[in-house]
Amino acid sequence: PVYVQEALVDGNCLQITISYSGGCEEHSIELARMHPWTASSSDIPTFEIRHNDNGDMCEALFTEELRYDLTPLIDEGIKEFVLTSKLYNGEMYNKIFELN
Repeated sequence: PVYVQEALVDGNCLQITISYSGGCEEHSIELARMHPWTASSSDIPTFEIRHNDNGDMCEALFTEELRYDLTPLIDEGIKEFVLTSKLYNGEMYNKIFELN
């Protein structure tokens, strides 16, 4: 789980600021495009923030800004997408973004 501090579309990029605890192991954070049959019944593409903490039990708080190029979505003619992530409080982050 992560804390999603901010997520926005800046031009052709998705900019996400997240925080997570750790400090003893290397973490990997990826943005995965979900298959329609696993995401929702909607035709809107869904992307999930995936965080692998590699079993890190340390409690330092780290904040990272991630940027993802949205040009492939724009080239597909997609006008909106959903960003989702599991949050620390057990809830899910779900937000719809529009592409201009």
